[in-house]
Amino acid sequence: MTFIPRSTYNRRIVDCVAEEFGVSRAEIFARTKVPQIVRARYAIMYTMKNARGYSSKQIGRFLDRDHSTVINGWQRVEADPDLKAQCERVAAEYMDIPTFSDRNFYL
Repeated sequence: MTFIPRSTYNRRIVDCVAEEFGVSRAEIFARTKVPQIVRARYAIMYTMKNARGYSSKQIGRFLDRDHSTVINGWQRVEADPDLKAQCERVAAEYMDIPTFSDRNFYL
């Protein structure tokens, strides 16, 4: 299993999501369960999976969460159109990559 270093790109994802959701970097990595912060964490999980192709275990290690928590986050984003739209906005506007629905980019 490959461990994800807290690389510049991963920090950029966290910073972009934090800005979009109005939370701090420290709050994202904290153990708090405040809904706004949890949604931001879910957005990071979803973005890291779709934009970078990381596994649930890799993302869990990066965020210090269990892999099943990451899978739950992915499912929650898929089930919430507003949250999914925010994730796509982060990807498109802040990270300058195609939205997740642009499947030709990944082929």
